[in-house]
Amino acid sequence: MQDFVVAVDVGTRSARAGVFDRSGSMQGAGIAELDLLSPSPGSGEYASEEVWAAVCEAVQQAVRSTTCSVADIAAIGFDATCSLVLRDKAGEPLAVSDRESSGDTLAWFDHRATAQAAWMSALGHPVTARNGGNLSPEMQLPKLKWLKDMRPGVWDVLGYAFDLADFLTWRASGNAARSVCTLSAKWGYQVDRGGWPSDFLEAADLPDMVCKAGMPAKAIAVGDRVGQLSKAAAAELGLTENCAVASGMVDAYAGALALLDPARPEALALVAGTSTCVMGYGDGPIALAGFWGPYPDAVLPGRSIFETGQSATGSMLDRIITAFALSPTRDMHDRIAEYIDHVLENDPNFGKGIDILPDFHGNRSPLADPLARGAIIGLSLDTSFHELCRTYWRGCVALALALKQLIQELRKSGQTVSELRMSGGHIRFRRLPQLYADATGCVIYVPDHENAALRGSAIAAAKAAGWSDDLAVLSVEMADNLTAFDPDEANYLLEDYRTFLEIQSFGK
Repeated sequence: MQDFVVAVDVGTRSARAGVFDRSGSMQGAGIAELDLLSPSPGSGEYASEEVWAAVCEAVQQAVRSTTCSVADIAAIGFDATCSLVLRDKAGEPLAVSDRESSGDTLAWFDHRATAQAAWMSALGHPVTARNGGNLSPEMQLPKLKWLKDMRPGVWDVLGYAFDLADFLTWRASGNAARSVCTLSAKWGYQVDRGGWPSDFLEAADLPDMVCKAGMPAKAIAVGDRVGQLSKAAAAELGLTENCAVASGMVDAYAGALALLDPARPEALALVAGTSTCVMGYGDGPIALAGFWGPYPDAVLPGRSIFETGQSATGSMLDRIITAFALSPTRDMHDRIAEYIDHVLENDPNFGKGIDILPDFHGNRSPLADPLARGAIIGLSLDTSFHELCRTYWRGCVALALALKQLIQELRKSGQTVSELRMSGGHIRFRRLPQLYADATGCVIYVPDHENAALRGSAIAAAKAAGWSDDLAVLSVEMADNLTAFDPDEANYLLEDYRTFLEIQSFGK
C-alpha cells in the first residue's frame, strides 16, 4: 500500500527533501547544497541542472534514511524560491549572462530588474495595484522585461520560462504545466479576471510573453496531478514511475499551507529564513504599499491569500557575521545564539547603544522600496566575538521591530492579527519567537519542525496521491504540533521602536 509521499523544498542555498506518512509524520530527511553564483552585488544565478541534481541527491538521502520501500511512495511534491529558469525552444538551458560561468536561472533575490519594475509600476494597471502599488524586481515580469531589454539575443531564442517550482515538476514529469500558485503570486496571472492580463502585457512591452515563455492558457490548482514521474526522472530520484507528481508552489506559500488553519483568519504565517514572508487568508483587498494580493485560489481553492514581508532577514544576520570576518555557517549562528542566550540571562540591556535599520536589500513592506538600504549605528573598532554577538542581537531586535511595523500596518487596514505561526531557520534561535511575540503583541506558535514548506509540499503530494480531494482537510490532518510563545506586556521595546522609526525616516 502506498502510504508515503516525498516532499522537496528548494531554498536559497540548499535543496531539502522529506518522506512523510499519512499522518504528516516525517519519516526521513535529506539535504544537498546549491551552488549560488553572484556575479555582482544584489544579483544571483543558478544552473538549473545543478539544482535538479541537488534535488535528486536530497531525495535519495531522505528515502535511504527510512525503512519504507520506494514502491510505497505514492507521490512527490515540489516547492521552491521564485527563481526564474530560462530554456530555449528545445528545452536546453539558456545562459542569463555572457560570462563563461553564467547560470540559466535568475535567483529570487536578484534585483537587476529594478528599473524595469519601476517603469512597469508607473503604468498604473490593476496588476500593479494587486501587487502593493509597486511591482517588485523579485517578480518575474520585470525580470523578463530586463531580459528582453538587456539580453535580446536570449529573448529571441527563449522557448520556456519557468518559476523554479514549475521547472521541477516539468523536469520530473515532462509536463510543462504551470501552477496557479506560482503564476498568481509572481507572474501577474489573475484567476478572477480571466487569467493573463493581455492589456498589461501589451503596455509593458511583453505582448508575446505567454507564447515566448511556453505558458499554458490556464494554470492548474495546487496539489493537482501534473503527471507521473518520467522513466529518466524516476531513475535520477531513486523512485519509481508509479509516483504521481503534484503541481508546485512558491516556498513561502507551501509554508503557509502547512501553517495556516483555514478556520482561523486571525492567524498569519510567518515564514522566516533568508527572507521573511508574512501570509494570511483574506478575500478583501489590502491597499497598502508592499502588500501583495489577495490572490484567489493561489493555495486553497475558493480562498484568497495575501503576502508581505522583509527581503533580507536571515541574510542580514549573515551579513553581520561576515562584517566580523567570519563565515555565516549554521554552526556559527548556533554558537552566537548560545552566547547571546547566556548573556541575556544576566544583562537584558545587552547590545544597547547599537541601533540597526535592517533594509540591507531594500524594503519590501511597508515602503515597497527596493532601493532602500540599511544602517548600523554605534559600531566601534572592537572586532571581538563579544562585539559580534552584541551587533547580531541588535540585528535580531531590528528584525522584530520591522515585523512590528508590518503588523501595525495590517491592523490599520482592518486586518485582525492576534497570532503568528512561525517556521524557518529563525526558530532555531529560541529567543527569536519570544522577541517577535513581544514586539508584535501576537502569540507566536512554533512547530516541532522548522521547515513548514517541506510539509506544505507533502500536503500537496498527498492530494496528488489521492489520499483526499480536499486540500484544506489534508492541511489540518497533516499539521505539525505547535508550541506557544505569549507576548510580554511590559512594552520594553517601545524606546527601540521610536529610534527605529526615526532612523527609517532619515532615508525617506
